[in-house]
Amino acid sequence: MTPALITGVITAALLALGTMSTTRAAFNATTTPGTSSWGTGTVSVTANAGGSALFTATNLATGATNTNCLVITYTGSVTPADLRLWVSATGTMASGLDAVLDLGTGGSAGSCTGFVKSSTLASDSLANLASSYSSFATGKALWTATATGQTRTLRVTTTVRDESAASSKAAAASITIEAQT
Repeated sequence: MTPALITGVITAALLALGTMSTTRAAFNATTTPGTSSWGTGTVSVTANAGGSALFTATNLATGATNTNCLVITYTGSVTPADLRLWVSATGTMASGLDAVLDLGTGGSAGSCTGFVKSSTLASDSLANLASSYSSFATGKALWTATATGQTRTLRVTTTVRDESAASSKAAAASITIEAQT
């Protein structure tokens, strides 16, 4: 094949391709869907203690028992959300103070009248609870909220042990309720 013939074949092929790629339809149409938008929800939880301490007890004797309830409500808009509790405790009496954490329904802040227990979450010394459940990652699972407005009641019962770890001592503690998705 001569160079002129090869050039002619290539030119003819390119013209044919160019003609095929520039063909247009006589009609066309487009559509644009509505504007998309995004927004984040909330993850929040409330407790009916209003920031008040569950217990303020002094001059306790061996065997003294205190009980109080806390109604926890998931108020966030994002579900499901895992609710957990964790404990912090200080003071030398923390190892001599037993705590039982029960989950259920009914009762109110300051009164456990009408409380119905569904499960015992934990039962140990306050010091051990603080060691075992010290953050959300290690916290004790309460429940998984699947809707806004779900409530559970936490009943906390403390008892002073009959041992030297509790004699003439003091302790302070807080229970944190946290929700995460």
